[in-house]
Amino acid sequence: MTTPLTLGRATLVYIQERSDRREIMPATRRSFRTTLGLFADEIGRDTPLSSVTRRSLDKWAKAMSQSQLAPRTIRLRIGAVKGFFKWAALEGYIRKDPTLRLQRPKDPRHLPRGLREGQVAAVLEQCHDQRERLMVLLMRREGLRACEVANLELADINEAERSMVVRGKGGHERALPIVDDVRAAIETYLAERGTFAGHLIQAYHRHSCRGDGISADRVGDLVGDAFRRAGVQATGHALRHTFATELLRNGANLRDVQTALGHVSLQTTQVYLGWTVVGDLRGFMEGGHSRGLAAAEPALPLVVGA
Repeated sequence: MTTPLTLGRATLVYIQERSDRREIMPATRRSFRTTLGLFADEIGRDTPLSSVTRRSLDKWAKAMSQSQLAPRTIRLRIGAVKGFFKWAALEGYIRKDPTLRLQRPKDPRHLPRGLREGQVAAVLEQCHDQRERLMVLLMRREGLRACEVANLELADINEAERSMVVRGKGGHERALPIVDDVRAAIETYLAERGTFAGHLIQAYHRHSCRGDGISADRVGDLVGDAFRRAGVQATGHALRHTFATELLRNGANLRDVQTALGHVSLQTTQVYLGWTVVGDLRGFMEGGHSRGLAAAEPALPLVVGA
């Protein structure tokens, strides 16, 4: 008789399979391990996967809603669990997905916060070396995520065409032009690093070999340290937000921005639209348009005794 797959074991299989298919990055894998691990502990790691019911899921979700967890955290946890059970149903481990009607709390819409150019300049001034400076420029001028900076290899750089191939989330690839200041930063960095094959951003510790890269977490730490030294209260991801809003303000259409950012869904990119209407709204709110309209319209006749 086949031993039923337990919830705890199934979560590990799920994470490993998605990692093997390069659908999730290391940081996401760690997040899933934590989130699904907590879920398995609360439901019961030894519970047969096929025995997890909608009732037990509702009880778990209700307990989170009554806790001190932020709505966004609850939303992310439920999303991770829904993804797990969708996989389990598709793979045939369960007959029916018990999370189909499980609702996530609404996530308030927040505008992504970019940086002023003076802040970006301050961060660049606080970079310790050419490697850190290149990482900041790749995020600010090319819109790369920390994981994409870490994954970039020298072979991805096409000097003749001044372009690069970027591998994003889920293993998706996109081509980007290399702008002048990034090209100059790459040349300066390679003059120090050498032009041997491997990851573009090299590890500097003594046990590393030629071609060894660094992790996305390390990229985030190094860029974050430069932010703190510059007195800028933000994370490196704000550089990507700055890149996106600049593209839209310069006239790029939403599809182009989606492609540049590597978003799978256009809906994800639309969050940046809120910043592009500020200039237009200012004209209306300050009355310039309404005054012009009033001057063009004939005055209504005064009716005495009306």
